[in-house]
Amino acid sequence: QERVDAMMARTICELTGEATVAGAWSKLFRHFNRARGKGDVGYRAGEQIAIKPNWVGMIFSEGHVNLDTYAFISRQDYMNTAPQMILALVSQLASAGVAPQNITVCDTLACLVHEYYGLLHGAFSAVRFEDYAGKFDRSKVKSSTEPLYWSQRPQGKAQDYLPTCFADAHYLINL
Repeated sequence: QERVDAMMARTICELTGEATVAGAWSKLFRHFNRARGKGDVGYRAGEQIAIKPNWVGMIFSEGHVNLDTYAFISRQDYMNTAPQMILALVSQLASAGVAPQNITVCDTLACLVHEYYGLLHGAFSAVRFEDYAGKFDRSKVKSSTEPLYWSQRPQGKAQDYLPTCFADAHYLINL
């Protein structure tokens, strides 16, 4: 975890040209808000942040997670965003003034297996964790009324909607 934390700190600081992680996040939040016409303001207490990891190896319909027990059947080392990366990111956000209860980690098609959840929830129990099924203290993903538009949507298919945690977020981090 120490190496991942150092790697993430170096990344965010080099990206922004700032010397500290908190300064780097402040710069990113300000840039984001200026670009969206919200003014030269940083993160404000209470604003929601959604983190979207890539848990391809835990997609509910692929058969690699036991849906009854939330244990890996296979693909433990497949292309999943490592929990250590999420821990480093959440730790950075917390050091920049984001309260963990204002952070949601969500992958709509995945089941957040125990091996990952134990590490994540153990370090940040106030973070909300949403997954496909919502079992074992995870929250089930809910759809908002905000439509999701696809560039190549097949005709005759039902409209998709953003997950509520994404629609309600002030910031979305695609990890």
